[in-house]
Amino acid sequence: MLQNVVKHGTATRAQIPNVMVAGKTVRPRLRHAWFVAWTKEYTVAVWVGYPDEFKPMKTEFQGEPVSGGTYPASI
Repeated sequence: MLQNVVKHGTATRAQIPNVMVAGKTVRPRLRHAWFVAWTKEYTVAVWVGYPDEFKPMKTEFQGEPVSGGTYPASI
């Protein structure tokens, strides 16, 4: 089920050719964004946000809101 997030869902930026990737995106109230993913060999969690304040990220991704499927999945 979580492979579909990467294959067809909100985290398509995390696709790696010929590698099974599963993951979960999270975006609580636009204040930070997470992407947690795993393959057979690796598990990774990526957090994006402002470390010193809860500042909404409404336009930081090419003029659009940051979500777990944008910068975090790309990283």
